[in-house]
Amino acid sequence: MQESCHEGLLSHIGQAHELFHIIQYENMSYAARMLKSQWKWFMEGSAVWAEMVTLPDSNSAKDYAKAGSDFVHLGLDGLGGASDDQAYASAALFDYLEKQHEGAVLRILQAVGTLTWPDDALRTEVGDVPAFLEGFALAYFGGQVAPYNGWDLSRAFLPPRALVNPSTLLIDRGLPPESIIGVRATTDPRTQPPVSYAEASGSVLRASHKGGFQRTLLLDSAGKVKERLDGLGTPEGIALASAETFTTVNPLVVIHVNGHPAGDYARNPSVVFEVPTLDQVTPATFHYASAVDLTATGGGFGDGAARGSLVVFYQEYATNQWSDASVTAKLPANIVTPMDVPVVVRHKAGVDSNSRTVTVTGD
Repeated sequence: MQESCHEGLLSHIGQAHELFHIIQYENMSYAARMLKSQWKWFMEGSAVWAEMVTLPDSNSAKDYAKAGSDFVHLGLDGLGGASDDQAYASAALFDYLEKQHEGAVLRILQAVGTLTWPDDALRTEVGDVPAFLEGFALAYFGGQVAPYNGWDLSRAFLPPRALVNPSTLLIDRGLPPESIIGVRATTDPRTQPPVSYAEASGSVLRASHKGGFQRTLLLDSAGKVKERLDGLGTPEGIALASAETFTTVNPLVVIHVNGHPAGDYARNPSVVFEVPTLDQVTPATFHYASAVDLTATGGGFGDGAARGSLVVFYQEYATNQWSDASVTAKLPANIVTPMDVPVVVRHKAGVDSNSRTVTVTGD
């Protein structure tokens, strides 16, 4: 009996899918029908959406998403090159679109019928494309909104990142216009992390955006935006909690939305997680009456946009050399009395590294 019911559901799913194709064709001119192979993502994605609406208990969209959820990486303009799996999985986009703009699927279909490309019709429908993509990204990747919270979206995320070093590259790839990508990162309990993961005052999320319509979003456990980096602002990054707090039960979840319009070139956002980690300070000993160039080496200090300061005995000093792994500052003579003094590297985002000491000698 159960097998018979299952077969019946599959039959109804197929019927709903094919019926919607008939509706599509009835609304399309002959010339438009000739372009259907180039509009596969619209033809198949909206037909799967019709299955979702007609038969809410069906799992076909969920199954398609498992294999093709990375369609969001292609960008709206690139969906014409979607694989079969990606085309069918784009039902998620139509599901969100229809919930935000009731009747949108039919209006796009009518526009397509008169030879408007479906991605252009979608842009007209939503108006503010970057805002629409951000809303969809939060619903899709946030893990809280049905039906996406019950889908396997592993392919939509980059491979998981392990936080085991002072600097961890989260996203570093060219992203097409109007595309979305996500990444998750956690500490690895099998690996001894740098001491800074526990002793630094926090960690940093930094995005080297290449354009004003790029958005990097840090999500909280409820799938809401906890922190955001918009456009070309805040190149130094934003301060986050201690690195050791990002575990498998509380992962770092980052989404990047490239809202640049179609026809623009791919953007490489270079999103990085940094923990200022101080390994050594040289010279380790110096006389208080002599000016000295103090060099701190380690990692996670950030590049030029993150250029902060060297802090010696709670006093900040401007640096004359800065890289992700080494910073140098000139310490004037007679500025510190003879003693062991703490030194930290202060990231431009305001996060201090773990501390090391140097010895200041007297006469």
